[in-house]
Amino acid sequence: EQQKGFIRYVGMPIHPSNYQTVEVAGEGERKAVITSQLFALGKRNIRADILIFGGSQGSMRINEAVARIWPQLAEIGHIIHVTGQVGYNATWQMHAKLDDDIRKRIKILAEADDLPKYIINSSLVISRAGATSLWEIATARVPAIIIPLPEAASDHQRLNALWFAQEFVGISVLEEKNLSDEALIGLARRQINKDFGLRQENVLMPDVALESTGGVIRDGLTTGYLAKRR
Repeated sequence: EQQKGFIRYVGMPIHPSNYQTVEVAGEGERKAVITSQLFALGKRNIRADILIFGGSQGSMRINEAVARIWPQLAEIGHIIHVTGQVGYNATWQMHAKLDDDIRKRIKILAEADDLPKYIINSSLVISRAGATSLWEIATARVPAIIIPLPEAASDHQRLNALWFAQEFVGISVLEEKNLSDEALIGLARRQINKDFGLRQENVLMPDVALESTGGVIRDGLTTGYLAKRR
């Protein structure tokens, strides 16, 4: 729908390079307005903060995995860790056992109503692969480590993450089966303040993207993965 110079869309990718302003209607009442400069390459001159969250319900497995490497992450930058209500007490207890100099660099929150503000003011995000979270990250052009929820219905989080990673340079996927302390801290060091931009000239609709990448996604993901019996 094009009206008065605006493009309005919900939950689907579009490259704004040919439009001065794109109005994005997300879940709920909140709307974000982005410009074509949103997808420009380049680092942002902000403090290197690391934001961790596990989606609307939190994630005990992400909380535990990140807590194990808090000392190494704290060497990279200040940390804001949104645990979810269920995981807050257990994570707070782990936080309380840290040395003072490490603990003061880590802020623990049960939840964050203004999560988009935290995302846009971070230099690295570690999160699950919900569609809303991924679009918030892409809108803010913040480098991210995405850990899909393996139990997600129809494996949609993994498919979400793979699609975003093939479109955006700053997004990397780390599946839980490959999640280790060494893998996570190594990826965090590589991703922090990484340039964020498009891998291709245009962000394409998913069905077009399958056709435009030389069959790699179509054959490797759609034909191969989705054809497997579960």
